[in-house]
Amino acid sequence: MVELAIEGNQHFEVSTIEIERPGPTYTVDTLTELRRRMGDADLYLILGMDSVRELGRWHRPERIFELCSVAAVSRPGVADVSLHYLERVFPSSAGKVRMVGGPMVKTSATDIRLRAAGDATLQGIPDSVRGYILKHALYNNG
Repeated sequence: MVELAIEGNQHFEVSTIEIERPGPTYTVDTLTELRRRMGDADLYLILGMDSVRELGRWHRPERIFELCSVAAVSRPGVADVSLHYLERVFPSSAGKVRMVGGPMVKTSATDIRLRAAGDATLQGIPDSVRGYILKHALYNNG
C-alpha cells in the first residue's frame, strides 16, 4: 500500500527494513539500521502530535532522539507538546525536535483501519490505496 501511495513521487522510496526483520519491530531498531546504512545523513522521524504525546510508552524513546531529529506535526484536537516538557522527560531531545505547522490532517492510520472495518467511506487517502483496501477486504472484522 505504501508503494501505491507514493507511486510517481520521486521524493519518496519504500523501505522494507521492518518487514525483513524477524520478530517484533520497534522504531528505534529501524532508526538504528537506517543510521548504520546511511552514516551521518540527516534523519527525520515525522510524528503526529498524538504520537509525540505517547513517546514515553515507546521502546527506548531516549535513543530515538540520539539517532534522528523529530518533526512533530500538529494534529486536530491534540494539544501541541511543549519543547521544554520533552527536554525535561527526554534530555536527548534538546535541539532535536522541530514543531511543524500547516494544514491539519485529520486522517490517521488508525482512523483508516476503523473506517474500513466499519464500511465507512475512505476519504483522504489515494484512490489506488482505497482500491487495494476494498479489493482485498482489509481490516474487515468478518
